[in-house]
Amino acid sequence: MRCSIRHPRATLLLVQLLVVVLGCTTLLSPGALALHPCSVCKCREETIENCKPGVAIFPSMLSPSPIRTLDLSGTSISSIPSNAFDHFTDLEVLKLSNTSITSIPSSAFAQLTQLITLNLPLTLEELQSNAFQGLAATDIELGFTATASVAANAFEGLSSVTTLHLSVSEIGTITNQLFAELSQLRKLDFSGSSLTRLPSGAFASLDKSALTSFSLSNTQLSTIVGNELELLDKLESLNIANSKLTAISSSLFPASLLTLSLAGNPITDIPANPFANLNLLQTLDLSGLPFTSLPQAFLNDLTTTLTTLHLTGCAITTLPSSAFPGMSSLVTLMLRDNPIESVADNAFTGLTSLQNLDFSYLPGVTVSSMSFVGLSQLTSLGLSVAALDSISGQLFNELTALSRIGIINSPLTSLPAAAFASLGTLSSLTIDGAPQLTSIPANAFNGLTSLLKITVTHAAVTSVHAQAFNALSLLTSVKLNLHTHVPTSLFDGLAGLQVLSLDAPSITVATNAFSTLPSLTSFSLAGPISGLNSFANLPTLTSMVLDLTPSASIAGNALAGLPLLTQLSLGITQFGGATSSLFAQLPELHMLDMSRSKVGVLPAHAFEGLSQLQSLTFGSEGIITAVSSQAFSGLTVMSSLSMCCNPGLSSLPADLFKGLTLAIIDLSNNGLRTLPPGLFKGLTRLSNTTSLHGNPFPGPNAPPSTYGDYYNPKPCHALCATCFAQGAASCCSSNCLYCSSSSNCSVCYLGFRLENGTCTVAPTGNDDNSSIYPIIGAVVGALLLLLLILALIMRHRTRPSSKPKPARKSRPTTSNATPIYANPIGGSKGQGVSSKPSNPPVQPSSSHTYATMSVGQNPVYEPLSTDTTYAQPGEGHVTYTVPGGAMGTVTYAEPAVTAKSTALPSKGGATAYATVANANPTYN
Repeated sequence: MRCSIRHPRATLLLVQLLVVVLGCTTLLSPGALALHPCSVCKCREETIENCKPGVAIFPSMLSPSPIRTLDLSGTSISSIPSNAFDHFTDLEVLKLSNTSITSIPSSAFAQLTQLITLNLPLTLEELQSNAFQGLAATDIELGFTATASVAANAFEGLSSVTTLHLSVSEIGTITNQLFAELSQLRKLDFSGSSLTRLPSGAFASLDKSALTSFSLSNTQLSTIVGNELELLDKLESLNIANSKLTAISSSLFPASLLTLSLAGNPITDIPANPFANLNLLQTLDLSGLPFTSLPQAFLNDLTTTLTTLHLTGCAITTLPSSAFPGMSSLVTLMLRDNPIESVADNAFTGLTSLQNLDFSYLPGVTVSSMSFVGLSQLTSLGLSVAALDSISGQLFNELTALSRIGIINSPLTSLPAAAFASLGTLSSLTIDGAPQLTSIPANAFNGLTSLLKITVTHAAVTSVHAQAFNALSLLTSVKLNLHTHVPTSLFDGLAGLQVLSLDAPSITVATNAFSTLPSLTSFSLAGPISGLNSFANLPTLTSMVLDLTPSASIAGNALAGLPLLTQLSLGITQFGGATSSLFAQLPELHMLDMSRSKVGVLPAHAFEGLSQLQSLTFGSEGIITAVSSQAFSGLTVMSSLSMCCNPGLSSLPADLFKGLTLAIIDLSNNGLRTLPPGLFKGLTRLSNTTSLHGNPFPGPNAPPSTYGDYYNPKPCHALCATCFAQGAASCCSSNCLYCSSSSNCSVCYLGFRLENGTCTVAPTGNDDNSSIYPIIGAVVGALLLLLLILALIMRHRTRPSSKPKPARKSRPTTSNATPIYANPIGGSKGQGVSSKPSNPPVQPSSSHTYATMSVGQNPVYEPLSTDTTYAQPGEGHVTYTVPGGAMGTVTYAEPAVTAKSTALPSKGGATAYATVANANPTYN
């Protein structure tokens, strides 16, 4: 028998097989077949959602869980196993839409007795009998392909359903079968389906007495046959928006309607008085219909009851005088986004109840000074006007009750003096989306004696007159988008100003720029600040927002004179001199919100100086990857810490919270795969509301420092480093990582060994193999089985061929007739050899020399009987040295895993090596 590594590819194959077996053995270990939801989805408290699209296995808990919402929509799951909900029995919401599931088996949801909402795919091909048995859900979404197979009693159990979202290509046998079970249905929704027509008798099997809402929006519906809708005589809301209707009839709609939407349909065939029987209609949406002028035929029937009319996005180009005759009940009129070019005088005459008019997104409109005559009750106006100076203040003369005006998406370039002079009742002015507005002159807001709030955003203001706001003594809120330096006297006279927000790409704050605002409580500088000098004389300021550049210069007394400042929202990209200077001036700060910041590392002593800080929050930017163990040092009174949603944050230091007095900690939805033992030790105020859900803890146990479910673990008691349950009596014993009781440890800390349920110091140089998970036993067993199989295979392949081989010349020994042996097992390195074997497996003769071919506990030996030639050790071979003896020091190629091999061919200067015969010889 010969032992060698003749083929490197065989060695590679062996390694690959070992890896496969190791992986398979791990998968076959207890709990490995269960897909942990939190490893592929977002978990938070009682909700699992936002799963990865590639998930193809139905996730499962290892124990019953209090999960209320399970959202697997958008995954690749293709079937519902019979045990899918064994540990989800508390579910109230189950979403399986947009998955690959095509069949619903019998009694699929029988365990979900508390389920309220069920969303299934819209492309089901099969429903087996009693598919919904035991279900008490009230809200269901499902759909079928055109060739779907549905069992006769598939829908039994849906009598509690009040809302049904159904996607089908036609109404026929399946829908009639379904409708017959829906005795409590109030809302029927076909939106998004490929339905093209409503045939006669479509709802014959439906109990119509409870149905009040019906939607056919976003379908392919082009035809409604007969009076199918009119028969739904209890219907209050009908939505056929964004479908393919081209015609409507006067008998199409039930008289009970309160709300009707026909928006987005290409309706061109309109009979006279199509709404004559809709005497109760209050809201009508005709947005997007291809009207070039107001549809008087539509409106003449709705003069007494209609309160809301939507005409957004039509093709209306003009509004004539008395455009809405008789509509004295109308309260809200939406005309935005029409290509209206002109509005005639008295266009809105007769709208005596109108309070809300949206006239925005009309960049080319020309408005007469008499256009708004008669709107004495109007309180809110949305407007797009290109040039206010062309109409001066006369435009608003008739709007004596106006309190809110919004100039939205306008090509406005300037604000002339006294443009709003007649609006003495106006309390709120918003200019949003005026990219050509570059300046705010003096007296622009003259006459606005009641104005409380002014907003100028998404503009390009580079010049603001120092006296622009001087006459607005009642202002309480100012929000400006500026591209300029802030003048020192800009806010003089605004003694009542409480909220000031300045959004600027780059801003330098002048000394004492805000020194005359004695009532200011909230101040925001949203934009990278490069210089900060003084905020003196702001005695009522309680909250501030600041964005600092990395090189920002902060004067030593910049924040002096802010005795009530307790809340700061800070935007930074790194900690450094600016933050150190800032924090040093805020010893009374109670709340720090870092949600605006984009820092990846929290260094040691990052918040030094904030000795009174009580709450620290990091937002959902998700870029924190590392936290120093001293990051929160000095924050001894902090009670609340929120640091969530950082997928790159995979670990935390064990003493991160040492010396703190935290009561609430949010570490949810990070990338934490484990927790160090003792993380929460000493936190005597910590509440059970601390959140750790959404981290990819592998399970099946809760991570160290916690107990309960691994997908939503709870912190151990303050006395425990690790624990098995809630309370001080549930601590694990010393140096124990996992336990089932205080006296029964199952896994020890590294460096300790498990003995009779407790952990003791492991001897130096030895590992605590007894603390390994039971899965290792299964792995080792499988590996041994593989080795045995490979040994048999190799033995079979290396049996001598029946073909005769030429005899090899015997190799003489290099010493006398006394046999020579390699070092005995356990012998010290370099020890001499023994000439007196004790019970050797093969008695040596005077012509045989024995040599070791391996190292470790099981060396392999071989008698040198023939001139068998082996390859010299080369790349990829581990070499071994046989010390001492008459053979001298000889280097051998690495032996194979068994004592059988094929001789390697000679390679340059061949050396004769022995053939493996036996293993484990014994020595005196």
